[in-house]
Amino acid sequence: MLCVAIAVVICLVFMRAVIERSIHVHFMEQDAKDLMAVATAVEQVLLRYGDRADQLQTALVQMVPLPHGVSYQVLDQQNRVLYGAPEAAPAALSFQPVPIPEIKAGELTSWDDRNRSYRGAAVISTSGMQDVVISVAKDMSFHDVFMGELRRTLWAATLGAGLLTLAAVWIALSQGMAPVRRLSARIRGIRSDRLQTRLDPHAVPKELRELVISFNQMLGQIDESYSRLSHFSADIAHELRTPLTNVITQTQVALGSARSAEAYRELLHSNLEEMERLARMVSDMLWLAQADRGLITPTFETVDLAAEARSLIEFFELLAEEKLVALELQGSTLRVRGDRPMLRRALANLLSNAVRHAPEGGRVTVLLAPKGEQACVSVENSGPCIPPEHLPRIFDRFYQVDPSRSRHGEGSGLGLAIVRSIVSLHGGNVSVSSSDDLTTFTMTYPRSPDGGDEGVQHVSSEPA
Repeated sequence: MLCVAIAVVICLVFMRAVIERSIHVHFMEQDAKDLMAVATAVEQVLLRYGDRADQLQTALVQMVPLPHGVSYQVLDQQNRVLYGAPEAAPAALSFQPVPIPEIKAGELTSWDDRNRSYRGAAVISTSGMQDVVISVAKDMSFHDVFMGELRRTLWAATLGAGLLTLAAVWIALSQGMAPVRRLSARIRGIRSDRLQTRLDPHAVPKELRELVISFNQMLGQIDESYSRLSHFSADIAHELRTPLTNVITQTQVALGSARSAEAYRELLHSNLEEMERLARMVSDMLWLAQADRGLITPTFETVDLAAEARSLIEFFELLAEEKLVALELQGSTLRVRGDRPMLRRALANLLSNAVRHAPEGGRVTVLLAPKGEQACVSVENSGPCIPPEHLPRIFDRFYQVDPSRSRHGEGSGLGLAIVRSIVSLHGGNVSVSSSDDLTTFTMTYPRSPDGGDEGVQHVSSEPA
């Protein structure tokens, strides 16, 4: 509002100055015409009667018309007055301007005498055999009075127009901001328990519709994030409560009666397993939190995915043999640029998940295949299919396809979320599909310039 007021005042003052200047220039041009007409008339009389001095004065009086306030004098080279208008005021011609070739508005001379203003000029004329100076002047009193009244009128008009404009601007802004105030009031009413609220884009002016649409989109994202955070907090509480409850219950039972050293040793081993599980869970949550905040930066190097897959298959052989699950590696040698420990961890999580969910006598297969500029790593395991409604959330933290199942002994529930974060940090994608008793997790990474495609690698580990 203050900026608008300042702009309005500046514009009005500028317009007042322009109007005043225009009228002032008009008066100067009119005065120049009047003075030029008088000087021309005097010069014509001098040329006609210059050699008849006895008739010259009378001819000047009769043949030179004088507009209101205009006076003239004819002077010789010594500035002595030869002829003059009978009613010429001495003050009007008290100042003798420097002669100029032609009287123009921009070359008039102004002066003050006895509290009156004058404007005049002088030209040189040849009268018979003698050069004379014709000096003309005009009393500016009438102009001064008019300009004074004009200034007062313009200032009053400027003040009135300024106040009227500011009042109109204030009313317009008040009316224009009313929808914004109503919108702000609705936004202030949205709290954490009302994140499902949406603003109506058609209830606001069209200038604010894009803002309302963007706000609704942001509100939807906040609602989704808040809901995920609430579920995540509940999942954390549930996942932490189970091992803590186990530790507390076992300890209370052990303290309820005297036991042998072997019994206490078994209790400590059991508690150690639960606490190690808690430590892994906390470590995984911290890692995901750092990844979400961009605090983890991969160290890029060339990684041979086939070599890492063979190493991990050898590592999981013992677990696979216990469950009578066959492990197999197929595909081409692929090289990517990435952080070796992170890539190994992502593949290890998928292998662990596949072996854990494969049925007894089932098979887990790691497939390596180039796909254009991408390197695809797929982990397949046989077993029951994952219902389609669960696939979009399979990579969420602590998400369980079967909520009734306990996670005891099955990891922290963060493995797939870590896989997604690792793949994202490397500029890749991870997806899952499940059908025909086969579940496949696929990771794609940008291939290294020396990506390699050195023939088919086949490693198989059959259960004994």
